[in-house]
Amino acid sequence: MMDGLGDATGFWMVAAMLAGGIAILLTLSLFFARSTPPEPELARDVSLYRQQLAGIGQEEARGVLTGDEAQRLKAEIGRRLLEADRQNRRAVSGAGSSRDLVLAAGVIVLAVAGAVFLYLHLGRPGQPDLPMATRLAEAEARMATRPSQAVYVANLPPIIPAEPEPDMVEPLQKLRETVDPAVTDNLQGLGLRATIEARLGNYADAILAQRRLIEVRGAEASATDYSFLTLLLVEQASGYVSPEAEAEVVRGLGLDGRAGLDRVADLLLAAAQGFQPQGEDRAVLTALPPVSEATGPLFLYAGELYAQGGRPDRAFALWRPLIEQGPQDGFWVPRLRDQIRAAAWFAGAWDYQLPEAEAAETAARDPALRGPGAEDIAAAAGKSEAEIAEMAAGMVAGLSARLQSEGGSGAEWAQLIRGLVVLGRLDEARDMLEQARSAWPEGSEDSEGSERALIEAAAKALPAAEVSP
Repeated sequence: MMDGLGDATGFWMVAAMLAGGIAILLTLSLFFARSTPPEPELARDVSLYRQQLAGIGQEEARGVLTGDEAQRLKAEIGRRLLEADRQNRRAVSGAGSSRDLVLAAGVIVLAVAGAVFLYLHLGRPGQPDLPMATRLAEAEARMATRPSQAVYVANLPPIIPAEPEPDMVEPLQKLRETVDPAVTDNLQGLGLRATIEARLGNYADAILAQRRLIEVRGAEASATDYSFLTLLLVEQASGYVSPEAEAEVVRGLGLDGRAGLDRVADLLLAAAQGFQPQGEDRAVLTALPPVSEATGPLFLYAGELYAQGGRPDRAFALWRPLIEQGPQDGFWVPRLRDQIRAAAWFAGAWDYQLPEAEAAETAARDPALRGPGAEDIAAAAGKSEAEIAEMAAGMVAGLSARLQSEGGSGAEWAQLIRGLVVLGRLDEARDMLEQARSAWPEGSEDSEGSERALIEAAAKALPAAEVSP
């Protein structure tokens, strides 16, 4: 805010001229009202009654009316004439009285003073102009100076990790002892460790394992790897997209730092506004990985990065292909359908219309609930096949017992079904599928049918003949 009111002299001069002009117009209208003649209808009534009185005398002289009739009519018309004359005089004396003028002038003064008072307290006197270039520079400065992942998480309430099921405590402890993210090169073990720790809410350990997995894979790291790491970082920070999460988004999309991401966002925004990129710009967009389940979180959090940084126009540019071209069963779809309209408005796309929502097979899917496979567990622990089979069976049995006794979400039933299929226990998988369908029947009052959709998606892991509802 600028110091003092002198720096806004031009604004106050214009405001005073407008307020004074309106006050003068209102005052003049009151003075004109004072000199307004009485209503024409009243004057016409008085003239008409006088003509009728003269006419009665003429009718009596010609003998049309008797003396009594003429007297009675004169009395009635005379009464009406007096009443009309009184109304006429009252209208003349009441138009624009001094008391009314004083009251109206006071109201005008109070209205102008009240407007100034409200602006001084609710407005921002002295606020300088904010040209687009200034606003963009301020947004860039905010993004460049935003806190790191560690600083932001340190200021959040601590996340209390969930306790594993009793029969999973010992296998999980063995896994943690065997798979140390600081030294191991076991890809399957790192992936399993990251997934399990994420499910329990141990995001710090999950991030370490996923980062090590990407480091070991090197150039072969996939967009899915970077998407999962980005998701872990954002979940740990309660939705905040930190510089560290931004770095993983950029790497996952194969871009050259923030400058590359800025360029992609601007090109996508231009394309959304009808401008077709040419030459090198077209090559940049062509090299961008297609929107898919693997890259969806990268586009999602790239847009969130700009939304949090004060650039909703760029957020809209990155979210639009995600909502229009991406898989409609992505966990981001319900969220984006609520947010993208506001971003479109700021981007100037005031008439933007969302595409029709399609039936999602696995709507609102939680990536952290994907269960490990038997081969993952075997490689992770470095045990014999028999030991690993026992370990996997223990995990699955614990989940099965809890779901049958306490119930659970569609995602948990889906995880159990997939786990049984991986272990080759198809009969049990079919039984669990029927129980899951009973627990979440079609038309149940879950969020847009997503729980049942998750179960039916997991049913596809069974042979085709076994999945018909």
